[in-house]
Amino acid sequence: MQLHYWQFLQTYIVPVIVIKVLIFHGFGMYRRFWRYASIQELRLLVQMVLLSSVIILSLSFFFGTRAIPRSVFVLDGLLSLLMVGGVRFASRMSCATGSG
Repeated sequence: MQLHYWQFLQTYIVPVIVIKVLIFHGFGMYRRFWRYASIQELRLLVQMVLLSSVIILSLSFFFGTRAIPRSVFVLDGLLSLLMVGGVRFASRMSCATGSG
């Protein structure tokens, strides 16, 4: 059973990463200077994470991969927001304090 889960995870993780990278790139996330990050960038980041989560959830239901609990999609969105936003705003904070 664990081997089956691992194979399922491997086939699932590649499309998820591709979808997230395409959405983040489409929103211009990689062109921004995060040392000037503001509430507007935080809103944009939340929109990107929500959009990617909704698309991934929709595709998983469309292709019938109901083996993944819905809580995984919620956790994925929250962790994406915390990790991506945390790195970006940590850069902002280090520049604001003069250590960057």
